[in-house]
Amino acid sequence: MKTSKILLLIALMTAIVVIANAQQATTGIKVNTAFGGTLSLDEKELTSLFDNDTYTIPIEKPGTYSVKMKFANGKEATKSVVISARGIMEINFLIPPKNIQIGTIGTDTFPLYWDSSGTGTTYNVYYNTVNHIDSAKMVNTVQNSIMLQNLKINSTYYVWVSVVEGGMEGVKSTVISKELLAKAVEKPGSAGGMIFYDKGFFVTDGSIWKRLLQVLNFEQIGEQL
Repeated sequence: MKTSKILLLIALMTAIVVIANAQQATTGIKVNTAFGGTLSLDEKELTSLFDNDTYTIPIEKPGTYSVKMKFANGKEATKSVVISARGIMEINFLIPPKNIQIGTIGTDTFPLYWDSSGTGTTYNVYYNTVNHIDSAKMVNTVQNSIMLQNLKINSTYYVWVSVVEGGMEGVKSTVISKELLAKAVEKPGSAGGMIFYDKGFFVTDGSIWKRLLQVLNFEQIGEQL
C-alpha cells in the first residue's frame, strides 16, 4: 500500500514537472545569429553559438529583457525585448532583412523597402548595373526604406541589403533585380506615325529628326503608326 502511494506521488510530481516545462517552453526569446559568439541575458552568459546558429531562451515571467551577443571578434550587439504574453519572440543578429521589395519605378529612380530588423540597427544598400556586389555603389540608411536616385535609364539594377549593428556588418541579402526602362510619351495632337526613343525623345515618322536621332545612336523603343 505504501509502495503504491509512493509510486503515485512520483507519477504526480513527474506530471507537474512535464507540464511546467511545457508551459515554460511556450514562452521565450528565439535568437538567430549570422555569426558565432557568446549569448547573454541581462548580462548573464548563457551559451556559445556558432555561425548561422539558433537558440531559444526560456522566459518564466513577463518583463523587459536585455539580450546580448558578444561576437568572436570582440564586438557586441544588444537588443531590448519586451515579453508581455506567452509565445516565442524572435530576434536576429546580423541576419539579412526580410521581404526586400522594389516599389514603383520613376524616370531614373525606384524605392526599396524591407522589414525592420529592430532598434539599434542601420542598413547598407548596395546597387549595381551588373550582378557583382564588389563593384556596387553603397549607401547607408537608418530607415527600412530608401529611394535610389540618378539611375541609368534602360539598365537592369541588382540590389543587396545588409544589417549593421554593434559596429559589424551582417550577411548580404540574396540579390534582387529590376529593369529601369524609359517611358515613351506621345505628343498630343501629332499627326502621322510616331517613333519613340529613349531619354523621352519622339519624332514623326519620315522627319529629318528621325535620321538625326539615328546618327546620334538614340535607341528606338517603340512606334505608333
